[in-house]
Amino acid sequence: MNKLYLILLFTLTSILTYSQNGELIGKWTNGFYFFWSNNYNDSIVLFEGGNLHEGGSAFSIVVKSDKSMFIYGRHPEFMEYPSIGEVGNKVDISNIQGKKYIIVKNSKGKIVDFLVSMNNQTLEVIKISNKIKHELAGTYVDKTTGDKISFLPNKKNVIGLIENQNNYSFEYEYDVPINVITIKGKSFYYELTENGLDIFIAKKDKYNDWTKLEKIKTLEKVEWYNLTSDDKLKGKYQFASTQLLIDDILSNYTPYQLRLIRNEIFARHGYIFKTDEMSEYFKTQSWYKPAGGNINEKITKIERLNILLIKRYEEKKNEQ
Repeated sequence: MNKLYLILLFTLTSILTYSQNGELIGKWTNGFYFFWSNNYNDSIVLFEGGNLHEGGSAFSIVVKSDKSMFIYGRHPEFMEYPSIGEVGNKVDISNIQGKKYIIVKNSKGKIVDFLVSMNNQTLEVIKISNKIKHELAGTYVDKTTGDKISFLPNKKNVIGLIENQNNYSFEYEYDVPINVITIKGKSFYYELTENGLDIFIAKKDKYNDWTKLEKIKTLEKVEWYNLTSDDKLKGKYQFASTQLLIDDILSNYTPYQLRLIRNEIFARHGYIFKTDEMSEYFKTQSWYKPAGGNINEKITKIERLNILLIKRYEEKKNEQ
């Protein structure tokens, strides 16, 4: 009887452990790297992956008997230098609107890494989508000629850069899409600025690497597209209320823009700002309707998480 009891207990414990581990099994990304995960043993899950050019990235998570989770190391057989977080960092897994995510926090409770489930998407598709939406999408005015140029938000299409409407393609280096687009055999390098885009002629050098030449346009952004499916959301950065903000998205914005994205979440709920800078800025936004100073109950789960993720990236950019 005792032997049978022990076998049943061991089996039940294994099932419960693998059930907890099962939440971690899948494909994950921060937009720069992707990882696929598998059970290494009853309590450790191994994540392996890389970027679009090469593999070699790895980390592991240990699941304790109380279901708490921590970064274990790069690989269960040695502890050093995990690709995500540091050994001993706490790991939480949750989901919002059916989208799973992993948060890695240090001993002070600050977020140090953030991954989302990839579902059936590839890293290349995710990166190109982010480049279209968060680097290019919008309507711009050429500060020299006054001409309007529009990059559409959901496909590789631009109006007015060469002529009326054209499809463009991204160029690649080391298997990664870069800030060079080609239209009908003509290639352009684009550079994000605080106010819009600078456009340069792009050519390949003698080493077959892309290089930017003379600047041909300075573009000021004058229209922001709604990148969500909710037409009722107001502001320039509505996506911060609907989309989990991975590093590959946040990296496209300056510290000032990140501050606007974060505070726009509060503004959409009618928050009355205490700082002159944000108060004056949102007074100029026709959609902003100040309502009160306490709007905590109105902030959604995804907005609350995005506020923390944006703050983390603001600090990261300000340290550079």
